Amino acid sequence: MSRSRIPVTVVCEDKQQAAFVRRFFKKRNIRIYTVTNTSGGAGDQFVRESYPKQLDAVRTQGGGLVAMIDGDRYDLGERHKQMDEACTQTGIAPRAPGDNVAVLVPRRNIETWFAYLEGQEVDETTEYPKLGFERECRRHVDALWEMCSKNQKLRLPSPVSLQAACEEYRNLRL
Repeated sequence: MSRSRIPVTVVCEDKQQAAFVRRFFKKRNIRIYTVTNTSGGAGDQFVRESYPKQLDAVRTQGGGLVAMIDGDRYDLGERHKQMDEACTQTGIAPRAPGDNVAVLVPRRNIETWFAYLEGQEVDETTEYPKLGFERECRRHVDALWEMCSKNQKLRLPSPVSLQAACEEYRNLRL
C-alpha cells in the first residue's frame, strides 16, 4: 500500500493524544505532521490558539487538518463553538463544510476512549486513569481500528464523542 501524498497536520493537547492519532493514521499508511503543546501550559488553550493558523494553512496550501481537544467540562457543541470563535477572533473564517478538517473532542478526555476500547462501559463525565506511557495506547488503536475496518461500527454502547470523532474522520479526504 502506498503512502498518502496528502499532508495531514495534527494539532493536539499533549503527547498522549499525538501518539494515539499518529498510530491510528499509521494504520492507513498516512504520514502526519504533529503540532503538540510543548510549553507545559494549558493544552486546550494551545489547540484553540494553533487551530486558526493551521486551518488557514490547509486552505491555502492544501492537505488535511485534524485538531484534537479534550472536552473536559464542555460538550461537543461548546468545544466546536470555541474553535470557531478562535478563528473569528484571529480573522480566519471558521470551518466550513468543504474544508478538509476534522475536530475530535474526546469527553471527558482521551482516557474515556481508552477505557471504552478496553471493553469497559463508560460515561463521559468520569475521569479515567492515564496510561503509564504514551506508547501503551497501541492496543487501544488496534481495538478501534478493528471496529472501524471490519465491523464498520463501534461496539454499543459507545461514547458519543467517539461516534462523533468517527464521523469527523470519515469526512476527511485522504
